[in-house]
Amino acid sequence: MIASPNLLERVRRGARGVVTATLTLVALLCAASPSVAQENDQVRLELRDRRIITGLVFDLRDGELEVRERQGAVRIAKRDVLRWTFVPGKNTEARPTMVILKSGHTIFGNVDFSPDRGEVVVEIEAGSARYPADQVLRVVRPSGRANDGTFTPRLGFEDEVANTIDKVVKADQLTIEPTTTALQEIGFWAIPAIEEAIAAKRDLNDRLLRILHREQLRVYVPAKIAETQPEFLKDITSGVPRTQRAALQSALLDGVDVYGVMASLVLDDEQDAELRTYCIQTLQARSRIAELARAYQSSRGRAQLALAVALGDLGIYAGIPTLVESLRLDNIEARRLASGRLREYTGEDFRYDPETPVEDNLTSISKWEEWYRKNEKRIEKTLAYALDPAAENPSRVRASEFWREGNAAWQNRDLTLAKTLYQRAVSEDPTCAPPFVCLGIISYQEERNFDQAIKWFRRALKLTSAEGERGVVRLAYYHLGQIYRATLNFEMARQALRKAVEIDPEYADAWYDLGDVIYRDALSMSPRTGVEERRGRFNEAAETWTKGYETLHDYRKSLVLIRRTQLPSSGNLPFSAREHNMSLRDLKIELSRLEARFAHRLAQVQLALGNRPKALEWVEKAVASPKPESLFHETHARILASMGRSEEAAAARAKAKESDE
Repeated sequence: MIASPNLLERVRRGARGVVTATLTLVALLCAASPSVAQENDQVRLELRDRRIITGLVFDLRDGELEVRERQGAVRIAKRDVLRWTFVPGKNTEARPTMVILKSGHTIFGNVDFSPDRGEVVVEIEAGSARYPADQVLRVVRPSGRANDGTFTPRLGFEDEVANTIDKVVKADQLTIEPTTTALQEIGFWAIPAIEEAIAAKRDLNDRLLRILHREQLRVYVPAKIAETQPEFLKDITSGVPRTQRAALQSALLDGVDVYGVMASLVLDDEQDAELRTYCIQTLQARSRIAELARAYQSSRGRAQLALAVALGDLGIYAGIPTLVESLRLDNIEARRLASGRLREYTGEDFRYDPETPVEDNLTSISKWEEWYRKNEKRIEKTLAYALDPAAENPSRVRASEFWREGNAAWQNRDLTLAKTLYQRAVSEDPTCAPPFVCLGIISYQEERNFDQAIKWFRRALKLTSAEGERGVVRLAYYHLGQIYRATLNFEMARQALRKAVEIDPEYADAWYDLGDVIYRDALSMSPRTGVEERRGRFNEAAETWTKGYETLHDYRKSLVLIRRTQLPSSGNLPFSAREHNMSLRDLKIELSRLEARFAHRLAQVQLALGNRPKALEWVEKAVASPKPESLFHETHARILASMGRSEEAAAARAKAKESDE
């Protein structure tokens, strides 16, 4: 007799029974014998770390597989499986039901449940064996379905998968739910067959895609999430956007890798559009190229266009075919987006006009298609190296060389050559961020082309993150702040400079300019704005400059001079103690001068707030620095005069005059 589908509940409710000693001993001996072990169907797993594991493997319906070997059971993350192969046992006849005991032994035979005694009864060649319910781990039917909802491939399961896929495709409204459920029960093991069916264009109604996306999502659910968010899988499959987003954000805050889950959500057309957009934006912000590429390769429609743009903004142009196809769309917004990104990514235009009908742009579109055919291999190489950062990327090596040569040309004031070399660098490797920053600096500092500079800096930022190339990111934000400050866009300047100091809290120049932006913004405010609001802005400038001053001061104090007693005994040193100490002294002097600049600005803002004693305290620190500027003495004189200290004010003005001379 074959175990019923409700056997799990019946087994778990069963009470401990009496074991027939002789038959149990016979069953255990059979379970341990080679003939029985050979009968068992197995799965051969090839893992990404090159390990090979073979055994009885169950899909646990989350992000893991359970592998039962002779030595016991281990869990393997589905995402770590590169490929798998079904290995049938020697007996090619229909398999009997399988009973797996908690002891690790496996028994084959017809299975029934004795409710009065709380036992599982297995009919074997030697008779029948009875096992207390609490000794039974799992009962697996010939189909591979287990009583606890898990599934393992058994003989004939490939045919069952194929038949079930056909039923899903052809099902009507009355039969779609049970056929879909049957395919979902097979779970992880059905993924290759579903992908093959979709590739063969057998999916006429999107049903297979939905099942595929749900199963792929389970593949990328990390096991670690169960410790911090036991309800994560339930929340993420709830279909409630707010709940799903909260679950993802909480996992990211805990440092759990849920980027694969995000990629799977992007592919599911039934998911909320805002949730899918959030997932793409997060993957792009974290430079998760592998997940974006995987999603792009399986995507379609609007999701494919969005993913093509996300990859392109990271310097990976695998989505250019999608952008070119989008030039033919009726939707004018999509045509604008596609043509704008194509111009940005390639520097080509081909006179495509998104505002005119598609038929008027056919020549331009054919030129884009030709451009892609010529550059396809290079684009594919860039993607391959991005997906495998450990591999040596010759394009990145050449781009780095062009970048260094550009730096040398810039240092020699050959800006034309420097710009050419930087452009060759980004053409060689569009994922290399530093040349973009250099192009941005040249554009606004040397050519006064602010709009182009902003584009270069934004390209650099799309390729990096605060966790990655920290120096590149802080420079890009700092120079964006400089551009916005020069164009009197104080709010954007504040945002950019705040980003710079968030990334590098010791970035003195950014602290100084951030305070200056806030101070100038306060000065520009209309009297109608309100005294308190303006005063609040001045206080904010004071707090910012104080932070910069303290940062510099602490750094200067942390510098330690090397004494001869601290040097190694060897005299073959690349520098002498005296030379090294002199360089440190020079650095300390320079830092003191920078501190003085902060102190002077703090004196100015305290004057604006009407706090003359505090202003005097700060300006005295400024004039006490090595080689103070004449402006410091002038401010000192003005403050002293306002406090009625005429003689001291006159002396300060004299010092200002001496400094000018």
